[in-house]
Amino acid sequence: MSNRYLLTCRCGETVPVEPKHAGSQVECSCGVKLDVPSLLELRKLPRENVVEKRPHSAWGLPQALTLAGGLILGASLVLAAGVNYARPSRFMNRIETPEQFAKNVEKAPLYVTWQIANKMKKSGLDERTALPEIVDREIDKAYSAYNIGIGALGAIGALTLAGGVLLVIKRSSVPRAGRR
Repeated sequence: MSNRYLLTCRCGETVPVEPKHAGSQVECSCGVKLDVPSLLELRKLPRENVVEKRPHSAWGLPQALTLAGGLILGASLVLAAGVNYARPSRFMNRIETPEQFAKNVEKAPLYVTWQIANKMKKSGLDERTALPEIVDREIDKAYSAYNIGIGALGAIGALTLAGGVLLVIKRSSVPRAGRR
């Protein structure tokens, strides 16, 4: 409810006044100067009927953090699933033909293949006599690095999401002006 009172003019218009105007003069829209009664008399006048609008729930920082955290976390989960799905199988666990071996090496990321080729050259091996242990070790190192990076991204997403949710909860529990 408003803290303003309605002072009626001779023209029939009502002029809203506040307690701070008590004992002073205000001007009506018709041009007549009205004397505002004392505070005691002012309180006997009818109050202005103003419907207070609740603040519009705007898109703010808490909602943005929640969305960003959810998107980052979701992206990291999709990346983790994709990277681990595309991971070549281990060579040490099975015996395979040279064609199968070459096909599995082609599935590895380009820089892993390059590292394998360099290690094979340093070891005096060529592409046909590559040791599956070298291949497995390099692929394991690469995918460990992928998973650590994706895990860090997921942790950032989870923390951002949690921070956004906590801010939403905190702001929704704080009483706003005009609420009872």
